[in-house]
Amino acid sequence: MTSDNRFFSAIPFFLAVAVLHGCGGGGGGSRTPPPPPPDTTVPTVGAIQTAAASSFNRTTTLSVTASDNVGVAEVRFLVDGNLIGSDTTAPFSVAWDTTAVADGNHVLRAEAEDVAGNVAQSAELTVAVQNTLQFTPSLSGAEGIRRPV
Repeated sequence: MTSDNRFFSAIPFFLAVAVLHGCGGGGGGSRTPPPPPPDTTVPTVGAIQTAAASSFNRTTTLSVTASDNVGVAEVRFLVDGNLIGSDTTAPFSVAWDTTAVADGNHVLRAEAEDVAGNVAQSAELTVAVQNTLQFTPSLSGAEGIRRPV
């Protein structure tokens, strides 16, 4: 009498499928948690701080405070709407070379962007740049000079 091994060879396969199904390995028993709600809160940006001066020349430091409920990714500094630099680490600041602009009034602004892409702007600050030295000739003391006779 010959034995039929087909029945016994199928038992390991049946047991392996039953074990995998019971462990959540293929039956949809595990679920991915829902994504967090989108971040719609814009950052807050303080007023731009500068050196206490009525006019600026050469290089001066601009700084601003910024915060966000998730995190500030970058603060950009603009002069007359043109980007002059950015910072990604608090305290947020940039060195502004005022020789790159003409003498006169200029408008400073900062923009803070959070990790979700929300952007907020600081209040604008108008400052005067005076890189060209102005001399006013004076003749005082000229009366003490004598001509040789």
